[in-house]
Amino acid sequence: MPSKILVLGSIAYDNIMGFDGLHIDNYSADPSTKKFYLSIMPKSRWMNFGGAGANIAYNIALMGAPVQLTTSAGKDYVSGGYAEHHKKFPTLEVNIDFQMNEFTASAYIVNDKQNNLVNLFHPGALGQSSKIVLSKKGVNKSNVKIASISPDDPGAMIQWAKELKSMGIPYIFDPGQVTLLLVKKFFKK
Repeated sequence: MPSKILVLGSIAYDNIMGFDGLHIDNYSADPSTKKFYLSIMPKSRWMNFGGAGANIAYNIALMGAPVQLTTSAGKDYVSGGYAEHHKKFPTLEVNIDFQMNEFTASAYIVNDKQNNLVNLFHPGALGQSSKIVLSKKGVNKSNVKIASISPDDPGAMIQWAKELKSMGIPYIFDPGQVTLLLVKKFFKK
C-alpha cells in the first residue's frame, strides 16, 4: 500500500451569510443581568463544503497527492451532497465514522458591511470523533508518511496525537478554532 498523508479533522457544511447593516446596531445588552439580544436578517446566503480537515484534504488532493481524510459525519453527509463532492478527487480516500443520530457539523457565519462576523458552530457528529481509534482504521507507519491533526472534537485531537506518537508517525498539530477549548479542557491546572 502506498504511503499517504493522513488528515484528521472536521468536515462541515459552511453556511455563509451577508448582512448589509452592522451587527452592533442590532445588539442590546444589560451587563447587570448579563443578558443580551442580537437579531440579524442577512440578505445573502450560500453553502460551501467546509471543515478544517476537509479543506486541508481537498487542497492536498488538488495537488494530486494521496490523502486520507478521517473524521465523523452525520446522517446528512450523503443527502447533503458531501459524499458526491468527495468522489471528484481520485487521490482522496475518505474514511468516515457515520453517526446516524447526528447531523454533520455545520457553521453559520454572518458578516456585516464592515466584515464583523457572528459565527455559530454546531459540532453534531464531531462529538463522536473520539471513538475513532486510528489503529482500527488501518493507520500504521508503513502506510502513512505524515499526519495533520486539525480542528475537530478536542478529546479526539489529543487522543490522535498520542496514537500517532506511539506509532512513530510524524504529525502537525493545528488546533485553530478549538485552541481555547483545548486550553480550558486539557491544560488548565
